[in-house]
Amino acid sequence: MRENGDPSPMVAAPAQSVSSLPDLGVIGIPTTPSTVIPSATVSTPLAEGTASPGGADLATSTPFDVQTLQGIQLYLDHSDIKAASPTTHGSIPAFTVSTEEETLLQHYVRRLAKWVRFSDADRHFTITVPHLARRSPILLKAVSALAARHLCCLGSWDSAIAEDYHKQCIGLLIPALGDPNAATDDTLLAALVMLRLYEHLNVSDSGQDYEHHLRGVSAMVTSTIRNPWTASGSGLKWAAFWCFFRQSIYPACVYRQPLKFDISGSNIEVRLSSPAAGVMPTVEEESEWCHWITWILGQVADFCFGTRSLELTPTEEKESWNGLVQAVDMWEANKPKSFLPVACNDREPEQGRWFPEIWFGSEWHAMAAAQSLAARILLDVHHPQTRKITIGEFGFLRARQQLERKVLLHARSLCGICLTDPTNVSAIFTMCHAIFTFSSFINIDEERRLLVRVLRTVERDEGWPTTWIVNALKVDWDVDWVDE
Repeated sequence: MRENGDPSPMVAAPAQSVSSLPDLGVIGIPTTPSTVIPSATVSTPLAEGTASPGGADLATSTPFDVQTLQGIQLYLDHSDIKAASPTTHGSIPAFTVSTEEETLLQHYVRRLAKWVRFSDADRHFTITVPHLARRSPILLKAVSALAARHLCCLGSWDSAIAEDYHKQCIGLLIPALGDPNAATDDTLLAALVMLRLYEHLNVSDSGQDYEHHLRGVSAMVTSTIRNPWTASGSGLKWAAFWCFFRQSIYPACVYRQPLKFDISGSNIEVRLSSPAAGVMPTVEEESEWCHWITWILGQVADFCFGTRSLELTPTEEKESWNGLVQAVDMWEANKPKSFLPVACNDREPEQGRWFPEIWFGSEWHAMAAAQSLAARILLDVHHPQTRKITIGEFGFLRARQQLERKVLLHARSLCGICLTDPTNVSAIFTMCHAIFTFSSFINIDEERRLLVRVLRTVERDEGWPTTWIVNALKVDWDVDWVDE
């Protein structure tokens, strides 16, 4: 018997190219420290506005202020983030958490918080969100809906329970968004991030994702987060920004559609410099490096699937593509040594090792490497000149072979990272970003089976829906073998 709780209230091309960037090695990422570029500057666009939300009141929100982001340094003092206390809209003094809701909160902390904390050094979605959920009915219902949906995916709960919590959350959320103070409420933003993840888990076997709450989060980010790098407000707001941004990249890559996030509004400078020799970066500094490659991946997705590139001249398109390639190269060349793999085994098919084995010191190092590889795969396939060569045209076969070599180099490394540590959900999520871009190049049956196996494993063990991806891959590959 359920015990119900109270349902109430681009990177633009730099002026000069970086010369003699290090070769990224046979597995697509460097295995030894790269040549350091002491200080490199990339001009990058950041969001000024986002797509209009489903709700009416947020459509007139103040635009995302990006002018304050000029001259950002990657090495930041996060004391202002930690000191600020998040606001708690909807908190009520006599608020009781039911036994079932507490069970779902604990499940969220143990199994789901890692899905959204990724590169958050202060683990706000692991520590702060459960604390706030016990004081905010809206956030509690959002977390409960997400946890219940995940348990449904694992086959241990009835889907009606998740739907009930989701309905209760929406019933509380709609009037709350009309509150004049909603734009300053961190719990509402966190709740929208939870609801967006709920939609990811609720995707159908066909892969249909309606992205209702991605629009809502877009509006909240536009109206509340003035400066994501200096985090005007609480650290939870900062963490929620990056959760939202990653959530917008995934459907853009998987469904080949424009980002629900406008990154073309303004040019800013991000100064990238390597740590001094022998000095290990702090966790906050490592977090910044993770954020930067995430931002680059978002820019790459915007270039590949957005509409802005369609308005560029051939020369402008090539310059934009070169600028993005250079941004990835610069990140690889300047990243701290802690981001390098701790061990690698090359691909050796004759020994049954179809993908390279690549180990990292931490999950977010692996995720960052996976994002870098995903960006390279997308850029390889969407090279302006290659895309203009049609089937049957002279030079097509040569161009196809060159493209296949580059894509397979990076794709096998990406798959190898995921196979080496199948518990690293963040890396596997990143692989799913690029899987439909590189899957057609995977033509060896053993590699196909291994790729499907890791997708099946993440759905069985972690509850992330991948059946629709496997079904699509089998159609693309024209295979009928049973993989379960």
